Amino acid sequence: GVFSTDKWVTAVAAAVRSARSVVCLTGAGLSAESGIPTFRGADGYWVKGKNYKPQEMATFAFFERDPEEFWEWYQYRHRVISEAEPNAGHHALVALEQWCADSGKSFQQISQSVDNLARRAGCRNIYEIHGNLSFIRCMSAATGREELFPWAEGSSSGIPPTPAGARGIPRPHVLLFDECYYEAMFRSESAMGAAEECDVLMVIGTMLETSLPAQIAWSRSSRDWTFVCDINISHEHVSEGYMN
Repeated sequence: GVFSTDKWVTAVAAAVRSARSVVCLTGAGLSAESGIPTFRGADGYWVKGKNYKPQEMATFAFFERDPEEFWEWYQYRHRVISEAEPNAGHHALVALEQWCADSGKSFQQISQSVDNLARRAGCRNIYEIHGNLSFIRCMSAATGREELFPWAEGSSSGIPPTPAGARGIPRPHVLLFDECYYEAMFRSESAMGAAEECDVLMVIGTMLETSLPAQIAWSRSSRDWTFVCDINISHEHVSEGYMN
């Protein structure tokens, strides 16, 4: 149901105090106060574009077709992220994580953001299911497998240099629209497993328009013993369907 603010805060606090496991599913809205555009809000990345719609650019097909243009957009996004700082919301979740640890409770953040602000704020237990723009991916020359490498220092435009020990054109460590979740890079199975075990699920700053986050929220809402709360400015898509 929908509570008044005081009753809502009281209900969430009571649920967290009695929980054994707390999961926070966070989206781009958590970083809006840090000056990073959301994806589908009025000023979001997904409603703006220069020569292409971002939904078209954020695909592996576009990367293969025009890696220079692809990388110009991601270099811009990386500059925006690099200039941002964690906000009060990030720090509040770090405080909740620490309180859970001190209280013998499990805490896990499942982040859809790629901005690294949760980690910079101090979050330790986090699955970044859409990647992290602090890293790039390349094929390892030694193993022949795709591996993560730190974002090249000083790289601010165009295709960054291929890291030492790697081969091929690097790509940002993000899940693109025409790709699928998989455990090795995105911890998708681990995220779903954590959500399946939680007593409290907080859905924060997301409209749940990608498959795995939506699956997590809707599956937990169907369990009577899971407390699900939605902390989100926009309620156009989500609240009516799954708030317990």
